[in-house]
Amino acid sequence: MNWWWRIVHLRSRESRAPPPTVAWLRLTAGVDLVTGTDINRLWCVNQAMHNPKLPATTLILGGARSGKSTFAEKLADPAAQPIYIATAQPDDAEMADRIRRHRERRSPHWQTWEIPLSIAEAIARIDSPEIVVVVDCLTLWVSNLMHAGRDVASESQSLVEALASSPCSVILVSNEVGSGIVPVNALARAFRDHMGHLHQLLAAQADNVYLIVAGIPLTVKSPGSHIQPPDVRKNQTI
Repeated sequence: MNWWWRIVHLRSRESRAPPPTVAWLRLTAGVDLVTGTDINRLWCVNQAMHNPKLPATTLILGGARSGKSTFAEKLADPAAQPIYIATAQPDDAEMADRIRRHRERRSPHWQTWEIPLSIAEAIARIDSPEIVVVVDCLTLWVSNLMHAGRDVASESQSLVEALASSPCSVILVSNEVGSGIVPVNALARAFRDHMGHLHQLLAAQADNVYLIVAGIPLTVKSPGSHIQPPDVRKNQTI
């Protein structure tokens, strides 16, 4: 008998509870004790595949090329009708190629809506609880809003309100841009601040928040975490 099994078995005897199953041990260890596979990500995806009702709002944050979009797509792919709201615009050949590769890796049952600005209105039009929406990504959305001269704070609040009233599940993908150095120009600082405020608003409302690091999802907030973020709207300066 391995040492970890001895400890758990003795604790279960002291509490007069039956010894845990191997599945439970694998889950609490965070690693499949048989194969050595990190199961935290697999468990999250498995929950989505077997739970017909995803949490109403899921926020996925991470750096560039961290695996955010792939994780979001895996969560939504089992849905009968997944919709991909793409905020990117093919302004150059590299971005056009990136958009093409994103399209090709998704299953044929996905719908793709290219909406660079009005994502709150798009979400508000969806009236079916069977639909799961992936918005990818909020970083480009805020950039598009700023370029178009829109009021980012007002648009962010409209998105929060649309999510609150939507019957469908929505998975939001965004870059965590606030961990680097302070930008040297005012426009970049405004963009960073807009993103930070938006993330706080969404995280306060979201059922689940994940931070993706090197392809591995870390749970920041879950339905049972009882995290109560502050009301950032009272402190918003931009």
